[in-house]
Amino acid sequence: MMKINFLKTCFLALTAQLSFFTTGAISSIQAQTDSLDEAGYIHQWLMLAPVSLEEEESGSEAIVFPIIRREKDLQPQSGDSVTIAGQTHQWVAKRADEVVFDFNKVLGGNHDHAAGYLAVYVHAPKAMENITLLAGGNDQARIYLNGEAVSTSFEARALTRDSDVARGLTLRKGFNTLILKVVNEVGNWQGCLRVLDADGKPPEGVSLKLANR
Repeated sequence: MMKINFLKTCFLALTAQLSFFTTGAISSIQAQTDSLDEAGYIHQWLMLAPVSLEEEESGSEAIVFPIIRREKDLQPQSGDSVTIAGQTHQWVAKRADEVVFDFNKVLGGNHDHAAGYLAVYVHAPKAMENITLLAGGNDQARIYLNGEAVSTSFEARALTRDSDVARGLTLRKGFNTLILKVVNEVGNWQGCLRVLDADGKPPEGVSLKLANR
């Protein structure tokens, strides 16, 4: 009888441990999914930053130069590493409570003459046309959607929401790769981006994911 009770106790303990790890995995997966807010802004991103610019490189040059090889075709996953000019950088999941993503605040200090990338997968329940992307950046900013540069700002500037506009875009059914690249010359370093449909509202049924699967 003692042997049976001992085996039963071991079985229950093992079951409890498996339940704990399964629950943790599910919570982790759920945390990878987010929604556009009521104004269409994205708050949850994969971030890769800071990437130092070349000594003589201007912000207007850096915004169009592919600092990461084939950056328009990036398909990052959380934890992926990238080596740039001998330095290793990692994609990490970050969520901003505010609509403006403040790189310096997230990184814990000022980072001048640097570039940063924000990536997310926009999952659409069906193909959606006449989509508008509205962004702002401090300083230069570029938006990539599914491997195409759809908006580029070359100016050193303070951030103004919706200053960069790309209209008439299409979200294909399933995963769409959206990347916001922001270059900082000096001082504040920020970016924001929102997604709207033809009626000026967040597209219905769209979700945001940190993995394209």
